[in-house]
Amino acid sequence: PIRKKKRGFKLKKDAKDWAVRETLKLTRQTQRKATKTPTFKEVTDEWLIEYKKTVKESTLRKTLGYLEHYLLPAFGDLPLDKLTHHESSATLDTWQTQNSKFGEIARLGKRIYRYAMQRDYVDANPWELVAIPSKHVINRQVEKSDYWTADELRAFLAEAGVYAAHADPWKLNPTGWISSQAYAFFWLLAYTGMRKGEALALHKDSYSKANQSISITRTVSYDVNYRPLVQTPKT
Repeated sequence: PIRKKKRGFKLKKDAKDWAVRETLKLTRQTQRKATKTPTFKEVTDEWLIEYKKTVKESTLRKTLGYLEHYLLPAFGDLPLDKLTHHESSATLDTWQTQNSKFGEIARLGKRIYRYAMQRDYVDANPWELVAIPSKHVINRQVEKSDYWTADELRAFLAEAGVYAAHADPWKLNPTGWISSQAYAFFWLLAYTGMRKGEALALHKDSYSKANQSISITRTVSYDVNYRPLVQTPKT
């Protein structure tokens, strides 16, 4: 039998509480050793059953993408208790060079391990000790900006406006857009701050001529099979 001792308790009750917790912990460890530790993929499949009930289709699609392209290729076949925080940290370093959403991917891994701890599959979460760099800090280290300046934006819209004015308003251009629609779409994004999906979901009732305002109540997104769907926006 395994025996553990600890001194320094101020009250007898504290000592008894510690003994109960340690006994329960040792019992769980013994039971766990007698069974095969599940892999990361096995626990992820179990976690997904409940997760699917709590999120929109578009959020589920994004989560499944993170799992398919990043987490499962890296850790899918690995037993949960074999992953160390050093390996997690090294993998995160690789993800930083591949996807700007590396923080979301790491937090998803942390979330699945928390679920595993709740189900008593493991005692520790290797992701808890991993420092996830701030995306803002990473962006400050990038010299080249991916954003247009105000002058560049005005030049683009001016050119798009000229093109829309001289093109056949009802003829599809090579991109599949009607020229006037394309100009209106980019103008809305630039001067309202709308998301792309919100602009695409607008309809005639979204605009109030009396108030000179646009109401954003819907957004276009995609389900897990990448079919377009209309749903409520984030905020």
